[in-house]
Amino acid sequence: MHEATKSILSRRNAALHLLCLQFYVGDESIPIAQTAACSMKNQMIGSMEFIILTKKEHSDCTEDDVLFHGRQLTLLFKACPNAFGGLARLKLDNLSLNETDLPNIFSVCNRLEFLRLYNCDMGILSSLEVEHPQIREMEMDHCRFERVHLKSLSLTNIALSSHKMLKLSEFLGNATISSLQLNFKSEKIWIQPEGPKQLLHVFRALRLVNFDQRFGRM
Repeated sequence: MHEATKSILSRRNAALHLLCLQFYVGDESIPIAQTAACSMKNQMIGSMEFIILTKKEHSDCTEDDVLFHGRQLTLLFKACPNAFGGLARLKLDNLSLNETDLPNIFSVCNRLEFLRLYNCDMGILSSLEVEHPQIREMEMDHCRFERVHLKSLSLTNIALSSHKMLKLSEFLGNATISSLQLNFKSEKIWIQPEGPKQLLHVFRALRLVNFDQRFGRM
């Protein structure tokens, strides 16, 4: 795959808008990522997506396997930080990482917009803190984090007439809202009226309210 990637990129005269590479983590993945990083540096690629797989499926992975996969990813990351710095999308499978590994990835992947974690953790009952200015979407499936703390978050709900009313106080829990946008393009306003006592902790930091699509269907 390394030779194929190198050959394709060396023959292009124009830059690619998005390069998506799917490969297995391990020693053979390092030259693939290095080739992609070099092309990114030479402005041959606008942005990249890495889908990093493991040679064992989720159901076949032991605890030792996910630890080994985590060490392999760490070696790949340290060998090719420039490749990760150009990523817009990243998908990881079957990994157990150290407490500092994911924060380090977040700090280097400053262009990251999408992150998917499948069967990943940072140890038993670990907590994950996510603070990133660019991430728009994050998927987590079969992960073993006790707690995920999202320090920057945007929530969207497109409400249809068949949907139940939703209480912000229940939906947001202990979160606080700094900006609120109500878009009337949906079939109904999805917020159920609540008193100030229930919403004080949610809206205590509210600074901006935006009403959009005012001629839409209500």
